[in-house]
Amino acid sequence: MKNHFYLILVTIFLINIVSCQPNKDESACNVEDPLQLCWIKELIQDLRNDSSVIEAEILLYRFESNDYFLVKQKKDSIYDIPTGHIYDCKGTIKYACGGNQQNDSCSIFLSKSLKITSLWIK
Repeated sequence: MKNHFYLILVTIFLINIVSCQPNKDESACNVEDPLQLCWIKELIQDLRNDSSVIEAEILLYRFESNDYFLVKQKKDSIYDIPTGHIYDCKGTIKYACGGNQQNDSCSIFLSKSLKITSLWIK
């Protein structure tokens, strides 16, 4: 009887651990690892090699069943405002974020889309 009690406790504990794991669904654009897309690999290499970029991040978003990537970067100049671009799966810039723009299309996009995960950080 005592063994059954411990077995039940262990089972409940294991179920809770498995059910509390975050869902790391990082597949996008019909590939398991979107960081392996050629244009993203090149972009990451450029961000790594650009010494003026002190921070950068690539985030995965979904909007109307389509995947998009927000690429944010901050440069070392005190005058540079953090900027970013939103790309589609083919690497085409859909929206430019930051700077002096007439329409803040990034805020509109981000308010209507779902952030999935951060894929890469510099």
